[in-house]
Amino acid sequence: MNGSVRVRVIRTLLAIQNGQSLASVLDPLLNSLHDGDKGFAHALLLTTLRQWYALERLLDSLADNSIDEKEVRTTK
Repeated sequence: MNGSVRVRVIRTLLAIQNGQSLASVLDPLLNSLHDGDKGFAHALLLTTLRQWYALERLLDSLADNSIDEKEVRTTK
């Protein structure tokens, strides 16, 4: 898998938003990383998922217009 750790986590978040389970995407993500990056990716992914609804509310309160695109909502 190409890209930085953050890009890989974003791709994983998009896969989850598109219906894949965390169980099906977590191991492939972690297996694609160097040992030194696995902890960061794991923490970033799970923290983002844990705070997802709070982040959604924050984004909605700050945006001038409604943002419906999954890719935009995930990467901002």
